Amino acid sequence: MKLVERFLAAFTRLLEYVTLSPYHHEVAPSFQLPLAVDHYNDVIALPPGPIFTPPGYDTSDDFQCNYTTMLGWTQCWTPGSHLDCWLTSPDGLTNLSINTNYENVENTPIGVHRYYEYNVTAGVVDADGLTFPYGKLLNGSFPGPWIRACWGDTVHLKVNVDSDFYQGVSVHAHGLRQWTKMHMDGVPGITQCPIAPGSSFEYVWPTTQYGSSWYHSHYSLQYPDGLQGPLTIHGPSSKDYDYAPALPLILTDWIPPFSDHNSAFNESSLYPCILLGGVGDITKCHPGTTNDTEIKGPLRLSFQRGQRYLLRVINTSYRAGFTFSIDNHEMWIVSADFVPITPYNTTAIKVNIGQRYNIVVVANPIDSSDANFWIRTYQSPCGSVGSLGPNYMNTGIISYDNSTGPDPTSTQWPNALSKECKDEPLCSIQPIVPWNPPGPSNSDVPRVILSGNPPPDLPNLFYAIYPNNSYFQPLQIQWGNPTFTSLQNMTWQNLSVIVPEDFSADFNNIYLNIQSDGNHPIHLHGHDFAIFNLTYSDGSVEPWGPSIPRRDVFTVPGGGNATIAFPADNPGAWLLHCHIADHASSGLDLQVLEDQVAANSIWPKGDSPALATASSLCTSWSSWCTAHPTACVETDSGV
Repeated sequence: MKLVERFLAAFTRLLEYVTLSPYHHEVAPSFQLPLAVDHYNDVIALPPGPIFTPPGYDTSDDFQCNYTTMLGWTQCWTPGSHLDCWLTSPDGLTNLSINTNYENVENTPIGVHRYYEYNVTAGVVDADGLTFPYGKLLNGSFPGPWIRACWGDTVHLKVNVDSDFYQGVSVHAHGLRQWTKMHMDGVPGITQCPIAPGSSFEYVWPTTQYGSSWYHSHYSLQYPDGLQGPLTIHGPSSKDYDYAPALPLILTDWIPPFSDHNSAFNESSLYPCILLGGVGDITKCHPGTTNDTEIKGPLRLSFQRGQRYLLRVINTSYRAGFTFSIDNHEMWIVSADFVPITPYNTTAIKVNIGQRYNIVVVANPIDSSDANFWIRTYQSPCGSVGSLGPNYMNTGIISYDNSTGPDPTSTQWPNALSKECKDEPLCSIQPIVPWNPPGPSNSDVPRVILSGNPPPDLPNLFYAIYPNNSYFQPLQIQWGNPTFTSLQNMTWQNLSVIVPEDFSADFNNIYLNIQSDGNHPIHLHGHDFAIFNLTYSDGSVEPWGPSIPRRDVFTVPGGGNATIAFPADNPGAWLLHCHIADHASSGLDLQVLEDQVAANSIWPKGDSPALATASSLCTSWSSWCTAHPTACVETDSGV
């Protein structure tokens, strides 16, 4: 941006701030200072807000949080302490902290705009010692580059799809609320047309939450082949820490034979493996296999005794759930997905697909003076890639004093190998800011069924989430006809599987009872949700309390059910789906259409820049499909 443009942008943001402009962040933040005419000079004399390196990183890190437009506000944490506080108002009476209700967008701090630009190309991936020639890459890398922001920033991500790429692309910021911004949610056939090869699209993501997540393609089965990367929004923490490793810890399976590469490739030459931080060891996953490129695993992290480390653990798998542990080290769990929680202590944590946990580890190994310890990522009964070698789970090493010695001889914790498909106990997931919606006002809660019994006329769509009063109906969207461009419709084709909202008028909440014949990690776009009455196949009910647990991914047990609730405050169509990639690809998805009237007011037909941009993207997609008709044939759900 030119210097004059930078000045004008900064001046505009300052003017919005001191005049309480209603056009910033959709509404004026409640903590802005009113401008009284007779005190004009006093207000202008307030110093700029703070600029600081996020907690856990030293000043050599060139990334900084910038709140200079928040005049008079100050940083209220110090390195290693008081990390539950983020910013304090000029009068010292208001904190933006772990106790702030971030669901209310008026409580969002005013950060800066951060610009990222990534190119999507086809290329080679050598994650575990075997070459995979059909990878899908962001800026030539897998995992993709790290997107970082601070609470209240606005992320701009421009995605350029290489003209030689052979598919469309979309990018979804997993777990971001996207309040009143359905069109930025990155789901082809629902919020947009795919970005055609040779085309570009810029996503704009306000960060009203904070914590750890990831971004990924939502086009069919692309993300397991490489189109994914970590996303961090720096903010307060419910437990103090001293350091954070350079990158988040991405846990993933690596299953090229089952993902979305060219079917002509010789699948028998590849074997599934487990990666930590994008690297693994095929000779551990399949002893006797000969690698054809460098083995980069296991991942190594260096600890100093007595220090506290924040680990951002993210499961981005195709199929596998994990139990994550570090030998001889206890862990404090401080957030579940984007929800800050009361810290609890454990030695192993269950992480299903799409789930994220911020974990604080104190570098005081128990009953050991060893210098090296295994990080273990056991496959869970919730999903696996099949039988692997006896040491496949040893995917990382904690080293003290930069030790590069031999492999650890440490022993796993007894609970590191889980024998049940369950999430972390609901009673442990206690949000710092409670949201306790009442139970449904009537017993007739809308039910949806998760099923894997397709009729013969749908050979490629094996799964479905469908209303209880209808027949088996998997999702199959139309890439070239997204729901966003048809929000005024009153009827929809059956394969769109659109469920209009059904909420309690008293409390404006949407309730869904989800029943399942198998174990499925269910993710809802556009919302966190409260979890009620999680019931297992034997009739037992998972206890919780005193607050109702809340997150954006949870596991519905096979033969069981659960009721979820979320506020009807985010107009648009939001995807609810299983995050086992081939289940979503096979139809285990539906759309929740929320407040259709309000959605049409936000994006009025014929008078909406967002709809005009969406139409232009669809025109590019249509033109590309005309020239490449076989590439646009939909053989799965599309998401």
